[in-house]
Amino acid sequence: MAEPLRNIIDPGWAEALEPVAGRIAAMGEFLRAEVAAGRTYLPSGENVLRAFKQPFDGVRVLIVGQDHGVRSPLAERGVLLLNRVLTVQPRQPGSHRGKGWEQVTEQAIRALAGRPGTPLVAILWGRDARTLVPLLSGIPCIESAHPSPNSAHNGFFGSRPFSRANQLLEQQGAAPLDWKLP
Repeated sequence: MAEPLRNIIDPGWAEALEPVAGRIAAMGEFLRAEVAAGRTYLPSGENVLRAFKQPFDGVRVLIVGQDHGVRSPLAERGVLLLNRVLTVQPRQPGSHRGKGWEQVTEQAIRALAGRPGTPLVAILWGRDARTLVPLLSGIPCIESAHPSPNSAHNGFFGSRPFSRANQLLEQQGAAPLDWKLP
């Protein structure tokens, strides 16, 4: 029996993700089957839903990419780093694409975009992330190539996503973020 979402993630996120709670449970079963078959996945089990442990109401910037690492100091400042797919086989990018995580991340994005009167800016890195624009109706979006070494030269360099995000936050009456990492 899967543990209730409210016991493992922020209560605001638990409510926001309730429509896909069954999908999250099914993905847990998928991951247990992967392990039983001798296949590993990243991140480790306790970190799969880590993005949703930060307060739902505190998210001011959504960054969607693929397979980038978690930067917890940014999460503490209101940045949600979200991959389209929350797990992956080691050294096999996109290996869990189409297994069901997309429904979970799309619900998370719809819930964020639907918060009334809360400043939000979306930074969408890469082709997969840019397909989410229709879910972000009315939310300012910054789109560019993914900053990975394989694609950063295709439009990430010079795109200035962080200063642009701060500008868009200020236009919504919110304070800019400190993007420096320790």
